[in-house]
Amino acid sequence: MKKLLSIFLLLSPSLVFSQTNIPEQFESILLNFSSDSLFQISRIEFPVVSVTLDQEYFEEVKSEIQKSNWVFVNLFGEELTRLNFRTQIYDNFELKMDDSGERVFSSLSIVGGMHIYYYFKRINGKWFLVKFKDVST
Repeated sequence: MKKLLSIFLLLSPSLVFSQTNIPEQFESILLNFSSDSLFQISRIEFPVVSVTLDQEYFEEVKSEIQKSNWVFVNLFGEELTRLNFRTQIYDNFELKMDDSGERVFSSLSIVGGMHIYYYFKRINGKWFLVKFKDVST
């Protein structure tokens, strides 16, 4: 009996530890990311890459946004509803469906010419925004 109890006590920390290292599901963080500014800023890998469209030459312009310059973004904002947008989640940066530890959340609208992509990557089991791309016209 003592031997069995000793084995259980030796194994229990590893069981508890392994359960706390379960990678979080992407869909479970979207609502918090979109509605809680403190949560959002804690889940961005700064400096975050920003890609925008130069409206004069229609070329992509790449830059970085520092934490001090980040402006809260509501992924499901009211203005998006008015533009008749649709969202899509992709499993990786190549926009293919598999479990790669990458996700792209996109907001697209044909009516308003909106094309916004949020690139997330799983880092140490948690999802972080690593790139923001707005190529709206």
